[in-house]
Amino acid sequence: MAILNRVVDMIEDMPNIQWIFLADDDTILGVQRLCEVLSCYRGGAALTLLGERYGYGYGKRETAAKGYDYITGGGGHSGQCGRGACTAHLRLRRAQRTRRHDTRRLRQAT
Repeated sequence: MAILNRVVDMIEDMPNIQWIFLADDDTILGVQRLCEVLSCYRGGAALTLLGERYGYGYGKRETAAKGYDYITGGGGHSGQCGRGACTAHLRLRRAQRTRRHDTRRLRQAT
């Protein structure tokens, strides 16, 4: 999360930035093709997160109804920053996490 917070700080005053792409140092990608694919998403006020989708619990008949999808980080993540949605979302999460830590400290002190 620290790297995303740093990126949010860097792009806050850059309205032309539309996407953040986070990948491992050993991820191979074609930047031009990635830009072409991401241009297919319209964006808007909503936050759009893209990544490789996996399903947990779908493979067994007993757990199929309880399964869920999740985005893995192996191939990287894309987050759309249109109209400040990405930065606003990450700042909100940071503020919520900070409040949680403050509450935890208060509980430990009493």
